[in-house]
Amino acid sequence: MKRRILNIFITLLLINLNIGGQVKLFEPEKTCWVNIITNDKDTLVGNLFSVEEEKIKINKSLNSNFNQIDSLHYSNIFSVTIIKESQVSSSMGNGFLIGAGIGLLLGLASGDDEGSFIRFSAGQKALMGGVAFGLAGALMGLAVGVGLSENEEIIIRNKNDLFYLKNFISNKNELNKSLEKRNEEKQIENKPTKHNVDIKEPEISFNKKIEIAFYLGTTSSGPAQNIENQLIKSGFDETTYNWFSSRSITHPISYTGFGELGAPWFFSLKYFYSKEYAFGGIYGNNPIGSTHGYNNQFGYIFLNYSIKTLAPMIWFKYGVLNLGGGPAYFFTKTWEDNSKNISNTSTVGVVFDLGITFPPYSSMFVAVNAQLRYMGKVNIGQFEISDGENVLVIPETKVNFSHTAFSLGTGFRF
Repeated sequence: MKRRILNIFITLLLINLNIGGQVKLFEPEKTCWVNIITNDKDTLVGNLFSVEEEKIKINKSLNSNFNQIDSLHYSNIFSVTIIKESQVSSSMGNGFLIGAGIGLLLGLASGDDEGSFIRFSAGQKALMGGVAFGLAGALMGLAVGVGLSENEEIIIRNKNDLFYLKNFISNKNELNKSLEKRNEEKQIENKPTKHNVDIKEPEISFNKKIEIAFYLGTTSSGPAQNIENQLIKSGFDETTYNWFSSRSITHPISYTGFGELGAPWFFSLKYFYSKEYAFGGIYGNNPIGSTHGYNNQFGYIFLNYSIKTLAPMIWFKYGVLNLGGGPAYFFTKTWEDNSKNISNTSTVGVVFDLGITFPPYSSMFVAVNAQLRYMGKVNIGQFEISDGENVLVIPETKVNFSHTAFSLGTGFRF
């Protein structure tokens, strides 16, 4: 039995090898499926076999059957539609995984809640964040997948349109992985290309030079530590107890990041003047968070803080990777809940940007982004707190609004 299995295996192996210099039968190599409409409104569907100087050949068979190859002169063709494989499911899956990963990390990084009426552990927030960001990522992936799966129609009017079709197939190697594999083989073997299709090193078409994106994410704590230190000096460091448990709450305490005061967001606009370089800018609003203090005489104080960013920037692009930076102007706001105590300031600084956009050159894309926003310290306050009879003044305080931001986004290129 073993010998019989071995003989069968050797026989199959010999069939698939070129033995003794025997030349393997030539088989058409797949490029992509096309739908051809003739001038007589007839429709032909098949695998593109070759694009020649004045004609197109397609193989209407699912296998390598030379008897089903049709040749059409360009003068008889009205249009050729490139039929792309659907990428909706894979894009949605990738979007969900990226979003869920970001949500899990953000939930774990935020830690356990303390001192709130409704408290969540880091694990619970990681689970909720993973589901929420995963669904958002899947929706973005759906939009990208639909865009990538749109068929490409090429109207054939003259020989130049055939040349465009040939280059389209050559450059858009993502339509079929076998095309990319064939290109690599030709570079290694340095042999003429079969079927008269001039497969060259893929060159990215730069018709889409403008990129617009919207990002939503979370930030680090910014000025929270400086504000906590000042509240301690001002006496807002008393301990309270939760209404429904004996758990003590030590003040001051800060709540920062996504959802604590709102959702940090920003827009980016880029103009690519070359394949690798772009200039443009970002604008965003970042509600960083809130710091709570308690004093036995004056009660609670809730100081909220946010920052708006406006920055002209330049970027370097390498595939999916984007590196950028530029000077920035920051507008900070610090205010007390249910009070007219508001402190607005502004300062200058820099923004450093690191992003991944996928796909790198399509009309629609999803993105993961990290930014460092660095600025000089600003003075906030003073804040006056009253118990009805007495007034306590929290003096002007120098704080640092510098922070990092992590975001998930989607955008368009045109």
